[in-house]
Amino acid sequence: MAVYRFAKAEAASALSDELGEDSLRRAARIEYAIKAAEGIADAVDAQHPLSKAWQLAYDLRAHRAFRYCLSLMKSIEPVLGSAGRVANEIDKVVQEASEVYGVPKDHKYMEEARRLVLQARSEEAKVKRKEDAARRAKMS
Repeated sequence: MAVYRFAKAEAASALSDELGEDSLRRAARIEYAIKAAEGIADAVDAQHPLSKAWQLAYDLRAHRAFRYCLSLMKSIEPVLGSAGRVANEIDKVVQEASEVYGVPKDHKYMEEARRLVLQARSEEAKVKRKEDAARRAKMS
């Protein structure tokens, strides 16, 4: 129960940094506390405080990934390839959060990050259509 109280206190603190680095540090502290406690408690069910603490750590990891993805979206330039590179980078961030840190793929922040991928790919398609139209106009 103490680990869950610690996790709640860590997760409840203000999350103000732009890239979500504070969320990343808080998630790491929670994960460390959980792993230390898991040596004591063998199997836990979904309602156990350790499971709830894991969920808070996942929330923080997902929050950090989403904030980082938002900052990547700001770096898109109106040239061919820029939005595509950002979309690929966001895909990598979402995949890392899921595979390395165990964040559920259906987490609300992960779904929002995937929406950003679609938005970036849409912007890439617009730039490509615009350049193709300019090239066709130049040839005529």
